[in-house]
Amino acid sequence: MEAIAKIKKALEEQRIVIGYQETVEAVNDGTATEVHVAKNTPADKLTTLRDLAGLKEIPVNMLELGNDEVGVICKKPFSISVLSLK
Repeated sequence: MEAIAKIKKALEEQRIVIGYQETVEAVNDGTATEVHVAKNTPADKLTTLRDLAGLKEIPVNMLELGNDEVGVICKKPFSISVLSLK
């Protein structure tokens, strides 16, 4: 399933965690099943997420969209650089 379709389905089912810090917490506590990152996410945050998710064997997917576009997909009035699915 395409990443955008997965995100939209997770939104409908309320199985989404939005935000960098919230995603880090979801990865650490094991509730995240996959992480999605906007293409313009800062490199330091991306590195941290990949390291943490790698320890828990959670996939990190780079989206072909910028954070503004991810915010629109998630129907939020703000940019979203990082989100995870539960």
